[in-house]
Amino acid sequence: MDTPYLGEEIRRLRLKAGYTLRGLAVEVGVSAAHMSDIEHNRRRPSEKLLRKIANKLRETGATYEI
Repeated sequence: MDTPYLGEEIRRLRLKAGYTLRGLAVEVGVSAAHMSDIEHNRRRPSEKLLRKIANKLRETGATYEI
């Protein structure tokens, strides 16, 4: 199985958690356009933002490890 790109994994976990793109964006403090760019691998999230996303999606299996 191919390893999904980070953005694809964030999208998969977001949908599993029941968040809309806009809803998760609001929760982590970015625009929906910014979140869309992350999910489509056009932009990499900062470490701080990635931690926020992982925290919001923790119940669906998201983790953040260095």
